[in-house]
Amino acid sequence: NVKSTLSKRRRSLLNYEATEVVQGGELAGVNTETPFYDAGIDGTGQVVGSGDSGLDDRHCAFSASGKVAMNRSTTGDYADFSGHGTHVVGSIVGSLTDDGSGSKYDGVAKGASVAFTDMGYQAKA
Repeated sequence: NVKSTLSKRRRSLLNYEATEVVQGGELAGVNTETPFYDAGIDGTGQVVGSGDSGLDDRHCAFSASGKVAMNRSTTGDYADFSGHGTHVVGSIVGSLTDDGSGSKYDGVAKGASVAFTDMGYQAKA
């Protein structure tokens, strides 16, 4: 009886491990950690929509020209007090290199841009 074909390796909550999981690198029959990247699928030419606590668009993961296609706010406040929105968007489209060489901390769709809406979350003091 086969209960699972997935690895029992202990995971931690780190972006560089999430890329392998989301891309299916642990699935049976997959010989690489990044099958989408290996097939040339990295989000290039796509715009991903996201809404969260805010986006620090000055973060180095969003420095490439056009990386943030839109950044709007429902409240007029563009700050990300909790850092959650910036983290989420980095996990999706973040890219730490401009030359395509990649980084283990890049987002899953590192070639894509983001259209972001700040949902107005305010951290409690």
